[in-house]
Amino acid sequence: MLSVVIPTYCERENIGPLLRRLDGVRARLGEPLEVIVVDDGSEDGTAECARQMQGLTIPVTVLGQVAPDGLTAAVLQGIGCARGDLVGIMDADLSHPPEVLPELVKAVRSGLAIAVASRYVAGGRITNWPWTRRALSRVGNLLARPLIPVADVTSGYFVCRADLVRGVHVDPRGFKILLDILAQCPGSQIQEVT
Repeated sequence: MLSVVIPTYCERENIGPLLRRLDGVRARLGEPLEVIVVDDGSEDGTAECARQMQGLTIPVTVLGQVAPDGLTAAVLQGIGCARGDLVGIMDADLSHPPEVLPELVKAVRSGLAIAVASRYVAGGRITNWPWTRRALSRVGNLLARPLIPVADVTSGYFVCRADLVRGVHVDPRGFKILLDILAQCPGSQIQEVT
């Protein structure tokens, strides 16, 4: 089973379309899918919107985030509730296309430890980012490259074996859980997809 963890903060406009798109790719996965939304106290009704999604064929669990707050803490909380042997992480802002999930799952099911949806391999792209965010992402990846042979260590969209992610120590105050996983699991077989 694939458990997809989605940390949210003020994503009311995006969570419904995202959950419908995930529901649409469920059949292409070839295995059960559950979604865990971890909301960080959104005041715009994100959690309520996710709870009220009707007509989906996938189970959606909505959690209120417990302390400490922040992106990585929310992801870790969701992973702690995940029932699948694979865990996927993605953002709620629709920047991560759910339609890529089947390829990510296929890569991990073929024996890899992690499959990363990469913006920095052939076919990858970034849309609607200001130049400052693009520059920070590029610099972060260039700095990590000598230590971790992955083009997009700052990606927030990946699938990995649940035992792998549960076996690493991650600072809950951080922002890049993938970087922590890759740094603590050297030699893990990784594939970057677009």
